[in-house]
Amino acid sequence: MSMGGDLTRVTALSSSEAIKKKDVASTISNYENLFDEKKGGTIEARKENYSSMVVDFYNMVTQFYEFGWGESFHFAPRHKWESFNASIARHEMLLAHKLELKPGKTALDMGCGIGGPGRTMARFSNSKIVGLNVNDYQLSRAKTLTQQQ
Repeated sequence: MSMGGDLTRVTALSSSEAIKKKDVASTISNYENLFDEKKGGTIEARKENYSSMVVDFYNMVTQFYEFGWGESFHFAPRHKWESFNASIARHEMLLAHKLELKPGKTALDMGCGIGGPGRTMARFSNSKIVGLNVNDYQLSRAKTLTQQQ
């Protein structure tokens, strides 16, 4: 898939909110150690560190997800004649329709990522979407992107 010279997704990799380079190596090392038995990596250790492990994982991959997928971290059925972005938007608008979202209605997006689907559904249906996520970095991106609209 060619982006045809569209560099809008590159901004995700240069975001001022991005993880600091100095934190990347230690975060990866800590994550790898949870799986290395020689360094104390056990199932019990992973269970004890589950929350931080999940947060660290999404802190690391969010920029790549945004670069590759845009603001919506999901796939959708795609017609032969349809672009990737069009299929995503169509799917989100269909979901808003199926949920019967309309002015005055509010929906909760649990695990909202950076909020792309919620913003599309809110624009399409003129409803309110509330995003909920365990990852502060993704919520920060969601707020920034929503304010930029």
